[in-house]
Amino acid sequence: MYSFSSVVALGLDSFLACTAIGLRSRPWREQWRIALAFGGCDALSTLLGSFWWHRTMEPAAIVLWLIGAFLFLRTAPRNRALVYAIAVLFSLDNLFVGSPAAMAPLIALSSATMGLLGLSLGAACRRTFLTLATESSS
Repeated sequence: MYSFSSVVALGLDSFLACTAIGLRSRPWREQWRIALAFGGCDALSTLLGSFWWHRTMEPAAIVLWLIGAFLFLRTAPRNRALVYAIAVLFSLDNLFVGSPAAMAPLIALSSATMGLLGLSLGAACRRTFLTLATESSS
């Protein structure tokens, strides 16, 4: 699992979670911190996972991750501590993939970038919904 697509795939959870997080209004400085937290947690998890002798996630684990992601997206957290806890929880997939330690910086960059993109998309959706709601009430 060393291709560009696999690195992007490992950042998709950051994108999805940060899109939901971005639906809540947050200052840009905190958005950067959140994205860096997702990237850092994914890098640390990749480093720890490189020491174990496993190389793939089982289909059941992938299904459980998808269910967890869906439930998270339905209940986007408001609490700041919970947002950072989500970064830790969503890095567990990197722990079990078994990527080599040398991939950690690239995975961190991918996850942080995907997190920023998700936060931006969530903020854009929030602004669009607010604009549409304001126009429809007028």
